[in-house]
Amino acid sequence: MRHRHRTLLPPTEPPWKKTARRFLIGSGLLAMLYLYVFVLSPASCSSVQKKIDQTVEQNSRAEAGGPGAASDEERTPGKASLNLQVPAEITGETQEDLLVRDQLAARSVSGRVQKKEKFTQSLVRNGVDMAEARRLISAFESKNVFNFARAQPGQLFTLQMSDDGTRIFTFEYHFSSRMKLQAQRTAKGFAVQKVTAPVMAAPWAVGVRIQTNLRAALEAVGENAQLAALVEALFRDELEPGELEKGDTVRILVEKRTLHKKFFAYGPVFAVQLVSRRKGSFAAYRGPNGGYYTADGLSFFRRFLPRPLPGNAPPEPDPQTGGVVFPAHRNPPVWTLAPGKVVEAGWAGQLGRRVEIMHDGEVRSVFYQLGSIAPGLKAGDTVTRRQIIGSAGFSGTTPDRNGAGVLVTQAGKPVSIYALSTTRQDPLPADQLPAFSRQVEEHAS
Repeated sequence: MRHRHRTLLPPTEPPWKKTARRFLIGSGLLAMLYLYVFVLSPASCSSVQKKIDQTVEQNSRAEAGGPGAASDEERTPGKASLNLQVPAEITGETQEDLLVRDQLAARSVSGRVQKKEKFTQSLVRNGVDMAEARRLISAFESKNVFNFARAQPGQLFTLQMSDDGTRIFTFEYHFSSRMKLQAQRTAKGFAVQKVTAPVMAAPWAVGVRIQTNLRAALEAVGENAQLAALVEALFRDELEPGELEKGDTVRILVEKRTLHKKFFAYGPVFAVQLVSRRKGSFAAYRGPNGGYYTADGLSFFRRFLPRPLPGNAPPEPDPQTGGVVFPAHRNPPVWTLAPGKVVEAGWAGQLGRRVEIMHDGEVRSVFYQLGSIAPGLKAGDTVTRRQIIGSAGFSGTTPDRNGAGVLVTQAGKPVSIYALSTTRQDPLPADQLPAFSRQVEEHAS
């Protein structure tokens, strides 16, 4: 009997399984393609972002003169680098630094105590605000440094203060030939002291050529870092400290004070001449009553700052408001352009977080699309020049770009922020020009 051999064929696969397998294979290929294009590829978003961050970091190190900085031959004089890497907080320009600049721009006043007059009245009579006079006296008496009830008629005092008298920056009271009382404004109040030994003062000339930065150059010739802070604050309207580079020269004439033949402090800076390969030449001279001027008697200080945040990225026009938007990286601080009074601070619909400030001369500055507003800032507050009012970011329905929007108007009409920044504070009075010119010639010789 014969047996038939049957060939066993594999079972037929249902059509739906073939479709599912093809779908899974196709999905896997698409997933691998997505992973390569958007993650692994050198042109992927993540790689591009990493390269941007690396480039920004290298540029920051180069500007700081770090190990990765470009050599002197690689730099092109006269060309400023575009740098969007700005800190979330101000670095190199603390509140103390801002006070130094305001002190340099302040006016000097001398007065004497009169008969049957309290010392507070003596200060007010010479232009000091009553509240500020009480704060100054309280700083001495609360620390048991001196009781101004001991003040005698005829005694001399000198001070540097703002034009409106609301801020005293330095104060010196000559109680006797061997005792002086001194006060220096700081971010936390007044630092006061009693000096009972004679302090010697004399003009001191110093010149340096920068290798890394101004502070290091001055310390290399035996000067104190305070002098670098004074010079940097004086030129803050014209250039940032980081813009000084190798080969730049600085010549300074300053009053140097010594106590027991040792350095005690610097007095007024009489003249500074600075030559920058990047920004050009500058010369500033101290006026008879404080402040600094050019050789022609024009004020060395601008009324308005040219930009409200760190960095040097040019602003972009904002067609929705007629203002400009200053691009920003992350959320750097935003500061005022000039002293003024806050008109409004809060949410403003499509403009997002907005701060409006009124300045002298019918000038208004409006800051909008802010990432945040400084805590406690409200309408009616008085703000100083370069005071932080918030941070850059994005809010509202203004153009979708991170930064800070600024609209400046004068008498209701839009004004260019750069045109505004070219205006200077008041020049030297005409009756002081002849003596000032002779003084400039002496300093220049």
